Amino acid sequence: MCGIAGIYHFGGGPPVEPRELSAMGAALAHRGPDQAGTWRAPDGLVGLAHRRLAVIDPTAGAGQPMSDGDGTLHVVLNGVLCNHVELRARLEGLGHRFRTRHSDTEVLLHAYARWGVECVHRLRGMFAFALWDGRARSLWLARDRMGIKPLHYRVGPASLTFASEVGSLVAGARSTPVLRRQSVYDHLTYLGVPAPYTMFEDVWKLPPGTMLVADERGVRTRPYWDAAEHLNDPAPAAECGPPGEAVEETRSMVRAAVRLHVRSDVPVASTLSAGVDAALVTACARRETSGLAAFVADFETPSPFGESGGAADMAARLGVPLHVHTVDARGFHDVFAALTRHLREGPVGAPDAVVMVRLGTDMRRLGFKVCLVGEGGDEIGGGYPSYLRDPVDGTLPRRHIQAFSEADKRTLWRGGPVTSSYDALAALVGQIDPQLPDAFHRATLNAEFKLRLPDFLLPRVDLAMMAAGVEARVPLLDHPLVERSLRLPVRATWFDGRPKYLLRRTLAGEAPGSVPPGKLGFGRMLTPMFERDLPGWVAGGLLSRPGHPLFDLVDPAAVRALHDGRGHVPDAPFKLWTLYALGSWLETL
Repeated sequence: MCGIAGIYHFGGGPPVEPRELSAMGAALAHRGPDQAGTWRAPDGLVGLAHRRLAVIDPTAGAGQPMSDGDGTLHVVLNGVLCNHVELRARLEGLGHRFRTRHSDTEVLLHAYARWGVECVHRLRGMFAFALWDGRARSLWLARDRMGIKPLHYRVGPASLTFASEVGSLVAGARSTPVLRRQSVYDHLTYLGVPAPYTMFEDVWKLPPGTMLVADERGVRTRPYWDAAEHLNDPAPAAECGPPGEAVEETRSMVRAAVRLHVRSDVPVASTLSAGVDAALVTACARRETSGLAAFVADFETPSPFGESGGAADMAARLGVPLHVHTVDARGFHDVFAALTRHLREGPVGAPDAVVMVRLGTDMRRLGFKVCLVGEGGDEIGGGYPSYLRDPVDGTLPRRHIQAFSEADKRTLWRGGPVTSSYDALAALVGQIDPQLPDAFHRATLNAEFKLRLPDFLLPRVDLAMMAAGVEARVPLLDHPLVERSLRLPVRATWFDGRPKYLLRRTLAGEAPGSVPPGKLGFGRMLTPMFERDLPGWVAGGLLSRPGHPLFDLVDPAAVRALHDGRGHVPDAPFKLWTLYALGSWLETL
């Protein structure tokens, strides 16, 4: 919903400069084009900046940074507390009095005043916030359980700087961050960097489900939610019930999640595709809000991977208007170049992020500031056959090796000493009890929720949509629904021998008729472009410059071999895209 930033000199020192706060806020203007605000403590040692996308209570009185009645507490919030109505009623029953009409940010202030930092356990939704407690002289940061909303920070000898995006940290920095080569090496495998690391040596990201406190004793972090706890506590057979009961419980929880996520004072849209997840979210949302419109993208060259035909069929069944955005190669590359210049987080690893920028731009032009997306359905529904495959490399699920394997990188890398990217994945697999039934399935899910979702899938949605000034909401990652799914056995999600049994049955109840065959992904529809246009981009960019910064890190001969199609490399076009996107990003540094 917004962009947040701030600085705290917890060890004393020079005051926070107003121009620093203004620069950090300005770098987040795309996340919050509706309103800007800053606050600085009287002693100048702490300051907060905010850019607002006015979605909940869009009145000026709900602007941020927001303070409590006596000016002791100050907060900036990015995202939405989906249960703010229920929390407000609870707090009013306890004697709290509110000044705004229905601001979820003010609910957060009162929740902290009532329950302290443990209030985070009562929050339901997607959020990243910073709260200054003037009495305790402490600054609290927190990030939602799934990592839907980003939060980055830098720690100096006696200071903490934080922001929603790395570009804001750089804008307010007194020193330039240094590229972390291990992170580049990891990106080549995961298309993201495992938390808490980022692409820079001294920039960190707060992991999902984690809080941070900065005070006179320094900076400390601690988790408040962990997917592994639920995965290591499988539901007894008696709790799972027969398939019919499990479907009804799933339907009830999905409806509740969507009902909370459509809460908005502005029009709501949804993405639609040929898959189950987006169709299910759209089907539930059309019952909860008026004026819902769906959006889908397709490439100018027809291919078996197109999504618009399946989306059109589902939109007609649901009675929802559908807007189709046609992507062309030239327009794609123009948006890719602009997005690459904009993102300090890292390369555009997922090409569908470019498509999402285009969709978000269409939504914004038609008056939509909020969009529901189907991310998370595969993870809560057991949606990939790879969840059940035998492990490779001894214990590791292949699913998370997005681009280059360790074997690939042995012939590719020339950037100096690094450790295996598989170490991060092995650590997550090792958090699951190997004696449990479905242990490999559960280990894969742990890596999904702690690596692939927060470090690759969700950032590509948030950063792309927010670049267009649109808030993407993810109802299928509502944490009560996730917690239930993590405890279910494989036989519940694969009851009929196919993935996502519960979600498919739920969709059949919401939209009677045939269930979609499954989403192929916006990235797959770009296959004709990768085959036809990408080699020219690479030849005119990377390969035309022998001194290109990419070649400090990877062997140019390996790039040339991929470009020329030598060696029959599996997924060669996508691997070539990964190197092209990385090289393009390195140029901007």
